[in-house]
Amino acid sequence: MTRPRTSAAPQPRRRLLAVAAASLVAVLGASSCSASGDGAKEAGAGKGSATRTVTDIAGEVEVPAEPKRIVSVDFYSPATLVDLGVKPVGVVEGFDSDDPDLRPKRYHDAL
Repeated sequence: MTRPRTSAAPQPRRRLLAVAAASLVAVLGASSCSASGDGAKEAGAGKGSATRTVTDIAGEVEVPAEPKRIVSVDFYSPATLVDLGVKPVGVVEGFDSDDPDLRPKRYHDAL
């Protein structure tokens, strides 16, 4: 009797990866646009708009025009956020560890 084929990654892990990718795209998209430039109008952040529409692999997502609290849900985006000048309010366990071997020194003060 043959076993039914299963996917390489369990469904919860796929969903987490999709959410992480969508969050990263939304954060980077929102942080790379200014509210006063032509690019902001093209991204859907017209004058008086409180949200922006970001299109990612899962479709369109409404995000605040100027997010105040950003949480990183993977091991890669905290470094990107810090490099962009954004201090995340939460990061995955391990990245914010006090153990100097677990993260680059330049992020100790930033987080």
